[in-house]
Amino acid sequence: MSSPVAKQKTELVSDGLNVDPMASLNPLEQVALLLGQSNEDEALLNVVLDGVAKLCHAGRIDLLVADPQKDGLQPIAACDAAGQPAPAAYPGHASPIIEQAFTSGDIRQAAAGADWPAALVIPLRFAGRSLGVIVAGDVSAGLNESDLPTLQGLANQAAAALERANLVTIIQGLEQDRREFVSLTTHQLRVPLTSISGYTDLMLSGIVGSLGERQEQFLQTIRRNVDRMSVLISDLSDLNRIDDGRMPMNATAFDMGDLIEATLQEQALAITGQGHDLQLQLTTDLPSAYGDRPAIKRVFDKILANAIAYTPEGGALRVEAVRQDKLLQITVADTGIGINAEDRAQLFTPFFRSEEDVVREHVGWGLSLALAKALVELQGGQLWYESEPGQGSAFHFTLPAAETDQELPAAAKS
Repeated sequence: MSSPVAKQKTELVSDGLNVDPMASLNPLEQVALLLGQSNEDEALLNVVLDGVAKLCHAGRIDLLVADPQKDGLQPIAACDAAGQPAPAAYPGHASPIIEQAFTSGDIRQAAAGADWPAALVIPLRFAGRSLGVIVAGDVSAGLNESDLPTLQGLANQAAAALERANLVTIIQGLEQDRREFVSLTTHQLRVPLTSISGYTDLMLSGIVGSLGERQEQFLQTIRRNVDRMSVLISDLSDLNRIDDGRMPMNATAFDMGDLIEATLQEQALAITGQGHDLQLQLTTDLPSAYGDRPAIKRVFDKILANAIAYTPEGGALRVEAVRQDKLLQITVADTGIGINAEDRAQLFTPFFRSEEDVVREHVGWGLSLALAKALVELQGGQLWYESEPGQGSAFHFTLPAAETDQELPAAAKS
């Protein structure tokens, strides 16, 4: 975690004057105010260190934490009596008392020596564990015993902030490991799938001899499953690249109406095969869209495929594109099974699939909507839905209308 080196204050504006609400509060009340406002751990640590310095009448405060990668306690921050940042250092003269306080979990005092002033060591305790210590050095006045609970309370809040920072670091490390694993796995899977796909196509072409009816059926089954795996690998890889900010986007102006009509033509067999009634509504003043056309094609493909799959035979589909100020809004509505309330919070979570039997009847990975939402947001648009169980769903997404001197969001250009 970064060191709390800049003292931060929370200011309110009242009658044109800057008012510092911290000034009239004791250190624990200041901590409570910060916790109620946000989870700014650096600001919290600043208040803790400043509060300890004032309560102890200390000339210097050092924050030491246990580092699992190194032996002993490591200095990460320090401040002077005025709360200003100071170079972090390990106060070696108090080393025995520091170790005792850290091990026992009790506040310890180090008497003044010939070459050093008195010091107070407060352990940082969280969930029964010591995470580090605060060393109040150059203590110039006697400590009031009634202040000890306040000191320990402040130290425990600092420990909680450190624990949160540790957890964030661990989670970030795990997330990076996950991304690297997905990247390696998807790369390695592409090679054998390409080989399987190529040899399957050669056999289906008859180049190695004629095929019986059952042989051709088996090879077609292999080909369909290879295609499914290829889509899975592509979706996983793209979600990974979006998370890392490495997803290339080539923004251009394009005709959204043509894209919609072409996609509907491609999926016409699936629509008619389910006996769905399709209504297409494109306004005459629909402007060109601005974004990465292949990415938007995938978005519309996935949303439309979901509507087809989860609408019972003989249902109705409605596709609409309209202008909304400087945006295009595209809607895909259906009369399908709808979305239950308990599934809505996770609907755009990768790999989430409802536990309903009617959903599990369809093959899927739970990646389509997550990827569609991420791709739309890379274009500077939004994706949302309206749904009622048993009455269908309507998915909407927006795109910028084509204008001059436009650019995609920075994340999309990495």
